[in-house]
Formats: sequence, structure tokens, C-alpha cells
Amino acid sequence: MPLAFGEIPCGDIPLYFKTLSELDEWHNRSYSRKRLDDVLAYTPRNTINSKSSTSGQLLICHDYKGGYTEYKSPLSYTFNFWDHCDTFIYFSHHRVTIPPPSWINAAHKHGTKMLGVLIFEHAESAEDLLRLLLGNVPASRTSSVKSGVKNTLPVSAHYARELAQLASDRGFDGYLLNVEYRLEGGPEQVRAIEAWISILNHELKRTVGPHAQTIWYDSVIINGDLRWQDRLNTLNLPFFLPSTSFFTNYTWPSTFPSLSAQYMMSLDASLLQESPKTLKDIFVGVDVWGRGSHGGGGFGCFKALEHTDTRSLGLSSAIFGPAWTWESEQDKEGWNWQRWWAYERKLWIGPERIGEQVDVPPVRPRPGEPPCAHGDYKPLTSFFDPQAPPNPYALPFYTSFSPGVGFRWFVGGAQVMHKPEGWTDIDKQTSLGSKLWPRPSVSWDTIELEEPLPTGSTSLIFDDAYNGGSTVRISICGEGSQAEESAFRCMWIPVQAIAVTPVLSYTATIVYKPSTAVGSLETLMSVKLEDEEGTNTGSVDISGEGVIDELPRGWCRTSIQFVPTGSEQGGNSDKVISVGLILSLTTEDPSLPYGFSLQLGQLSVYPTPPTNTVAYEPRILWADCEFPKPSQQAPINAVSTTKSPMVISWDTSISFTSYATINPLHIEDPNPPWVLDRSPRWYPKFQYFNIYALRRERTFGEGSMVWGPEDAQFIGTSGLHGTRNKMVIDASVIPERLQKGPLRVFIQGLTETGEILPWDRCVYVDIDR
Repeated sequence: MPLAFGEIPCGDIPLYFKTLSELDEWHNRSYSRKRLDDVLAYTPRNTINSKSSTSGQLLICHDYKGGYTEYKSPLSYTFNFWDHCDTFIYFSHHRVTIPPPSWINAAHKHGTKMLGVLIFEHAESAEDLLRLLLGNVPASRTSSVKSGVKNTLPVSAHYARELAQLASDRGFDGYLLNVEYRLEGGPEQVRAIEAWISILNHELKRTVGPHAQTIWYDSVIINGDLRWQDRLNTLNLPFFLPSTSFFTNYTWPSTFPSLSAQYMMSLDASLLQESPKTLKDIFVGVDVWGRGSHGGGGFGCFKALEHTDTRSLGLSSAIFGPAWTWESEQDKEGWNWQRWWAYERKLWIGPERIGEQVDVPPVRPRPGEPPCAHGDYKPLTSFFDPQAPPNPYALPFYTSFSPGVGFRWFVGGAQVMHKPEGWTDIDKQTSLGSKLWPRPSVSWDTIELEEPLPTGSTSLIFDDAYNGGSTVRISICGEGSQAEESAFRCMWIPVQAIAVTPVLSYTATIVYKPSTAVGSLETLMSVKLEDEEGTNTGSVDISGEGVIDELPRGWCRTSIQFVPTGSEQGGNSDKVISVGLILSLTTEDPSLPYGFSLQLGQLSVYPTPPTNTVAYEPRILWADCEFPKPSQQAPINAVSTTKSPMVISWDTSISFTSYATINPLHIEDPNPPWVLDRSPRWYPKFQYFNIYALRRERTFGEGSMVWGPEDAQFIGTSGLHGTRNKMVIDASVIPERLQKGPLRVFIQGLTETGEILPWDRCVYVDIDR
């Protein structure tokens, strides 16, 4: 929620729960149980490639500064490698960690599951560990009818149901179960916990969906003692069997990953019938902070991942604390966001410059552990196969190439906000172009030239954008050639991998700005059906090429429609295409070095609307303002807004184009008078809304002046709290000159396909204070 002024106000929902009784208190409130209606639902990635079907997966457990930093707007850590990540755990040390809506949305845009945490640490956890099994015990005196009968520890389904319902209401996909305190009830309590996990797993799959996860962290063992095993074995097997996955501790010696695999393969198949598992359900822990992790953490993490061996052995990896790149560097002289990004990309995708060496600090072997030889540095993503985001027929793809931070805000290329200290909003985070990093891949298109391919580089730009706060700049340079045909060089640069279904029609639209070029540069948009190595493997029928719309401030837009063709060999299962640009450079003297750059502002891919249906336009229908009274009960662990906030709400609609008078029809005519769009997801949705405000006159008589939206001051965007079509505006986010007197507030939407609503399809609300 980039705001022009002040801090981000928080809604009245709790961010987390410190105890299980707090969870009960919240759910017992009459107004509390509401689903966040603008949290993006999880949509699975449907593509199955030959590698990812057998390879291990990547889990990220972030643990950044205790969590919930996104409610403070200055720059902070963001994670930007979702296409390699299958599961993300939003971690904090509160009893029940609820992932914020913005993080859920960022993960779900890419088909990544988002988990919360149920954690028990230190002596204060003992009571809640027992309460977890007993349920919400009433205050009244109660006892068994036949007193004196010795029973084992009971297992109530109460908190399993409550936690599953919480995940469903708040839109996340399960929990990491982290019990790091001794189970004082010994084996009896261990057995009861195992049964409770089975109930939780069932409730999650019933309320959240079959994709829901319960991941057990390697901690306590079968006698109740807290004793990390660093691998799967008999001492922690009872916790793994009812869960979906297992997360090992980090201090394992080099032989332990293979021992976990051997132990898993030795299990009787009947044990896994109710909860089937494979080797990829074992996540081997790697701590980026080191702390006993093989390789020493940091840029030595690759040494641990070589033992996890995700591709041949098939185990998965759980990387803990990736914000090490931020927290370990933030206090150093000259540190800024750009320096962090260079550090972050080096860890994940390698250095910016080809051939640059990465310094890997030496680590002494632990006592009794033999030396372990490793080769040169490998970035973390090199161990995991990238996955395309969900098919646009299930979830339209949109990116403004935003890492979730910025210093400015742009609408249609116009800057409406400059915030030198920066802002963070994970909800606005989108793909950075999965095919562009660590550097763009350039190949000759159509004609293979007898000269070396040019080299490319990719960088994030924050002082210009089309929609949002940033853009990606692609820079290309090459050496001259004596060959005559080199006067015309035609290059293919893939930008984004997309999963598509053959025979279905898609529309792709890109907004870009040519920056500099030596010679004449022409741009076309295209798609190619590629295999896992990037080789063109099939045909795509493309239409609409070559039409370029000139937009204000130097931006251009071009669109294509395409239909991937099916094949007898591959059937019509989902394929992966690359959406990219064909760049044609004409130079007078091809013997001279050449170069050019361009900025990518926006890319969207979505189902092509049916051509025979009645056209319609999305619009905002109305807006309203309320001044709610403070709740009689203070929110639980919520960051409250300042007093007297305004709550701006609105609703959206569609309008059809007008139609001519219906001619008399034959009573048996099988053709209806019109055909409406009934395709999946036909009703338009919105990415977010931009909010503007201005002072208005109290009277509208002669001599008074009414200003239009072009005169209004940008206030901020919607989207942080997970509530649809609503924004809380308090005094801190209103500029001083608008603090008093009547206001006119304008709401402008950006659709899920990247269309900025023109003002004649937007609304305003007048507010008297």
C-alpha cells in the first residue's frame, strides 16, 4: 500500500495470536469470523516437466526481524524468486503466526503455497501444549460421570478445527508445526500429538483444499524429550506419518541426507496409505545464518544443497532465514537497497557480471566429520527447476516488474508520488521476468548470423515506471561484423515463462519504452513453445503482430493473440511457452560495435475474450465513506488506526455496449438475440485501486469552482489488508493542506489485465467533516 504520506494504517483483524486462548477469544466474538475476501486463492501450477516430477522441492522459511514489518512503509526485505519456490513459511515466534494478506497474494500469484506457524517454545508453552489436546476447557466445574477411572490423555479436535478454519478464513494453505519444548507427558503425550496432527491434516484438507500442508519440524522425539535428530529416523517417525512433510534440523553431517532417504525407502508401504509420501516430502534444513549448517551458511549454502541432491536423490530443501542478506549487511557503511539487491541476486542467481568470482569463506569441518570437497560457487536457484506461474485461464498473469519496494509511484507513466525513504508493499510484488535473470538470453531470430551473439544485462529501475514503482531495463551490446547481412540483426529475447493449454486462445500485451539505440530499432512481441533447455519445440499460431500503440511519456504498447497447437505425441496437456520480444536493429555500418536498451513496464497474459459475445467495460459503480465508532472490544494484537479514521468503500460493475432495437424473431429461431461471455473468470477483477483527494467547495453556486481528478492529490493504493474494495484513511495519510474542510475522494482501478480505468469509468465520493 504505497502511501504519499504517513504510515500504513492497519485494520481491526489480529496479526497473530500469542496464546491459544487468544485464538478462542477472537473466534468467540460475534463480528470476528469473517473471510478476507480479497486474498488471492491458491491456484496450482499445472505444468509437469520431466525434471520437476522427480526432483526435490524448495521451501523457504523467512523469519525476518520477528515478522510483520510490512505494516511499516520504509524499505525492507522481499523475496523475489517465487518461480523456484514451492512452499513459503511466514515465520514468527508468536504461538499462531498468520501470514499477512500481502505475502499470501505474492505467493499465490506464482502458484506457491503459503504457510503459517504453530510454535511452542520455552517453559511458558507447557500449558498450551496440554490445552492443544484438551481443547477449549470451560471455566465451569466438570468431571467424568464415573470418577476415579484412569484414562489416557484425551485428544480433542477443537483446535484442529479452529486452526483449519483460521487458514481458510485468512486464505493461507497450512502450518509448520514447531514444538521446541519437552512434552512432559512423555510417550503418552507424543501419541496424543500424533493423533491430533492427523485430525489437523484432515480438517485442513477439508476446509482449505487437498493442497493443504502440515509440516513437522524435527524437534521432540518419541519419549517427549527435545532432541533434534537432523534426519528422519525411528525417534521422530510418529510425527512424520500423520503430517504431509518433514523439516529436518540444520546441523546434520554430510551423510545424513542420504540416511534419511534410505530410512524413508525402508518404511512399510502400509504406513503411508492414509498420507502418501515420497522422498520430496523430506525437507532437509539449511540455515543461511550458518549456526552449524553444513557449508557455514551464506554463500556456502550451496555446499549443503549439493548433499541434498534434489535432482538425483530427490530430497527437498528447506532454506531458513534468507533475509540474512539484508540483516547482516544493513548496518555497514554505504549500504542501500541497490547494494542489497546485488548481494541478494548473487546468492540466488549468481553475480551480475559473467565470470565474476564469488568469495566463499572457508569452514572448518566439525569434530569427527571428514573433510568434504566442493567445487566453485553455485547460486541457490541452480539446484531447483523453475516453474511457470498458474495457467492464465485459471489466473490471468500480470506483472509490472515490481520487487515489492520502490521510491515513487506511477500511473500510466505519470509520477504521482515520490517518497525518498522508500516504501514496501509485498501485495504489489510481481514477477521480475523469469527469463531475464541473471541476464537475458539472446538468440538470432530467423537468420543465423555468422558473428558472436550480443551480450545482455538486466537491471531494476526505480525512477521511471508505467504502473507501479519500477521497471526492468534490458541492455544489449555486441561487436561489429564485416558480414554484409549484419546490417540487419534480428534477435529473440524471452521475458517470461507461461503455462498454456494447446488449442485455447490467449492474449498477451506488453508495455515498453525504447531508451537508447545505435541505429534503427523495431520491436515485435512473440511467443515460442520451448522445452526445458529453451529449445523451440512446437508451433504457435500468432495473430495481431506489428500493431504498436504509442502511449504518453514515450511508452509503447503491443498485443498479440496466440493459440498453441496440440500434438499427437504430447496431447493437449499444459505446455510452457516463453513470451518475449523480437528486436530488429538496422545499422548503416555493421562493422562498428552496437548497442541498445529498452524498459519493460508491464506484461499481461489472459484468455482471449470470445469474439461473438456482447462487449462490456469494467467500471467503478459507486463509492461511500463511513466514520466507524471504535469497537467496544480492542482488537487482539492488531495495529490499530489512529482515532477518527475514514473508511472509503466502493463497488465495481460492468456496462454493456448499447444495442439496437431487437428485430422480430421467429418463435423457433435457435439463435438468441445476443450472446454473453460465459467463459471462466469472465467477470473482470482488479489488481488494486489508486486513491486521490482534493479540497472541494462547500457550495456550488455562482463563482465557486469544482476541480477534477487531474487536480487531485495522490493518497495511496488499496490492497494491504486483504479486504476487497475498501481503504482506511486516517489523519496520518492526509496531507496537511487537506486536513480540514470538505473532501472529494476519487477511486481509480487497475484491472487484472493491466488496464487503467479512464476517469469516465471511475467515481468519487464527497465527504463533509
